[in-house]
Amino acid sequence: MASSWIYLSLAVVLLGLAAMAAGLPVIRPPRASHDEEDRRRLLSAGRRARLHYLAVALPFLLIVCSSFILILRGFSGSRDHRVEGLALGLARGLAADLSEAGHAELANDTGPDDPRLRRLEGRLVAWLSRNPAVLAAYTMRERADGVVTFVLSPPVDYDGNGRINGEREARLPPGTVYPDSIEELFLAFGGRPSFQSKPSTDAWGRTISAFAPIAGPDGSIDAIVGLDFNAEDLTADSAPFQFIVAGLCLLLYGAIAGLLAVQGRSKILSMRSRLDRERIARLATQDHLTGAANRYALETAFESSVCLARRNGLRISLILFDVDRFKAVNDSFGHAAGDRVLAGIVGIARDEIRASDLLARWGGDEFAVLLPATGVDGALRLAERLRDRTRAADFGLGAPVSLSLGVACLEGEEDLEALMRRADAALYRAKSSGRDKASA
Repeated sequence: MASSWIYLSLAVVLLGLAAMAAGLPVIRPPRASHDEEDRRRLLSAGRRARLHYLAVALPFLLIVCSSFILILRGFSGSRDHRVEGLALGLARGLAADLSEAGHAELANDTGPDDPRLRRLEGRLVAWLSRNPAVLAAYTMRERADGVVTFVLSPPVDYDGNGRINGEREARLPPGTVYPDSIEELFLAFGGRPSFQSKPSTDAWGRTISAFAPIAGPDGSIDAIVGLDFNAEDLTADSAPFQFIVAGLCLLLYGAIAGLLAVQGRSKILSMRSRLDRERIARLATQDHLTGAANRYALETAFESSVCLARRNGLRISLILFDVDRFKAVNDSFGHAAGDRVLAGIVGIARDEIRASDLLARWGGDEFAVLLPATGVDGALRLAERLRDRTRAADFGLGAPVSLSLGVACLEGEEDLEALMRRADAALYRAKSSGRDKASA
């Protein structure tokens, strides 16, 4: 039975640990399709998840260890403290009774037929008959040389067959030396009633004992009384309770760890799915080379901006610009250099525009900036800042890069196509007047 409980508890421990370990979100390296920002977000989520589950794992392991120790204590004969209190109460009561009856008059060499010995022994046997839970009762005294000897030790029917069989059950004469050394016994000689922390096995069997001091006439410790109980009777009832408590603790924390692990994995998978959806949405609305919005995103933003502007009486402006002599840049320095120029110009434009504005690549080296709630004067000021910053920037070509910009403000009920035509006409005028200019 004991080994079965040990194997069962070990299995529960291993299952709980396996549930926890299997659920710990070990974040795989992000796929190459994720951009750097997505990779950082996934790795950060993985670090947070690991720290979270480490915080869960430590108390879980602590509970597992303490619960397993609780189970093992069921097999080591741990005592029931309620029984301990009752046993010590019986020992104290009997010690007081023997003290009043004159136990101090007995000496270590008192003969077995001494009437005082017979009287106290009879008193002890009568007490045992009234307390059948006690296996044996006896008194002991410590000699000056530290040797412990029996004083009163009536016959005991250990076998429960109604007869006294052999020396093991026979009465011990006063002065018989007790061969074992028990810590609680000497605590009682020091005046402290005590109960054994674990059962002991001696010539009289496997028992667990309670000891209490017997006071002499002057109040000093004359002897001690010992009560033996069947160890199985005192420990059998406590083990199942410990099994239940320990098993519940293990199962509860194993379930909690498993649920939290599943929850953690679900969160990570949800984040991956959300990032994938965001990436797909970006691919549908973003220019892959420069990171600016694409033509579809500009058309969609224009429709929503126009509705808002007409409802609130606001202006909408558009800047259309391209890189002067961009073909010459590609021809002289290569398309990779041209791509770097376009990306650099997009970075400059993003620094200058507002969060409500939209920068989009219209095609080739041509870009558009949609400016909600902005008139033509504000749009021209932004166009001049873009032109100045681009001309001052170093693109690694050994020569400055310039922009030509056309500005138009939405009029009446015109659509994006009409607005783009007017912005394109303004861009053409800027180029015709010598490039590196902004025109409205």
